[in-house]
Amino acid sequence: MPIRPENRDRYPSIAHIASLWKGGLGCGTADWLDAHGWRTEFHPLDAVAAHYGRPTDNPSGTGFVTAVRAPAR
Repeated sequence: MPIRPENRDRYPSIAHIASLWKGGLGCGTADWLDAHGWRTEFHPLDAVAAHYGRPTDNPSGTGFVTAVRAPAR
């Protein structure tokens, strides 16, 4: 996601970082991690928001994936 034109002059030092943002890793990320030795857990956005005191009445169906390297077999 590029920096919005109206903010370009406001944050010039992070323009190179903001240009790297791609909007998420995609729907197959957890499956790929699971297949490559990671244990994943999905955290729905509405549950995370409620945990931080920001409940929403409009669940988005999106969320966050956390991953922990599985022990060697």
